[in-house]
Amino acid sequence: MDFTDKVVLVTGASRGIGRAIAQRFATCNARIAVQYNRDREAAEHTQTLLPGGPHRLFQADVGQAPAVEQLVDAVIQEMGRIDVVVNNAAINEWQPILRIEYEQWNDVWQRTCATNLI
Repeated sequence: MDFTDKVVLVTGASRGIGRAIAQRFATCNARIAVQYNRDREAAEHTQTLLPGGPHRLFQADVGQAPAVEQLVDAVIQEMGRIDVVVNNAAINEWQPILRIEYEQWNDVWQRTCATNLI
């Protein structure tokens, strides 16, 4: 497949499956918007693994709607447009259900749903 000059936003691209997706699109000549939440060093490492370019890094907590809006605006401002979005970001905050309060469990569940599904 040829993605020459296409801008691909990959969420959760700092490691794992997201990194592999970013690499694959880059080998198909796409320009990658590497989204990460906390680990800039890992995102920078991903960027060094991507052929072609130019590729850019974008920090955002995709579990927060305003941050997603800012992310989209920033990618468009810096890279001109977004042609493809791969919504790969996910979290898994394990909680010992029998040892935490319901409110704490609910907070974790809400963050997980916001990031992984919404």
